[in-house]
Amino acid sequence: DGGVAAAAGEAEATDRTAAAAAFARGVDAWLAADGLVVVPYDRNATNHTPTLQDGRRAHYLLLCGVATPDPAGGRKDPGGALLFGAHGLAPAPLVLDPGELLASNAQLTQMTEHPHTQGWVVKQGT
Repeated sequence: DGGVAAAAGEAEATDRTAAAAAFARGVDAWLAADGLVVVPYDRNATNHTPTLQDGRRAHYLLLCGVATPDPAGGRKDPGGALLFGAHGLAPAPLVLDPGELLASNAQLTQMTEHPHTQGWVVKQGT
């Protein structure tokens, strides 16, 4: 039934929105406690923003700030936080949607083989 599929799609979108908002709140709290947030993600080659490439463009991003809308500013949607990050190849700080960064991170499933990656070891528990 189309109505059931539409409702399921809306529920999934709501879950993604809630996850993105929770991620942004967690990043904000961690940064406020002087923590560092490094996120692996697939990097778009042209503008360094998150993309979905199954890990073939995997890079790391250092998150350094969160901007949240002012609820007193008349916005009806309390969500809409943006993340600020730094990538070594980007000429300027990046402004990122938390949902896009989470989606890019979640789909990292493979690593492109390069000659310089031979011998890399990831120890259990790191």
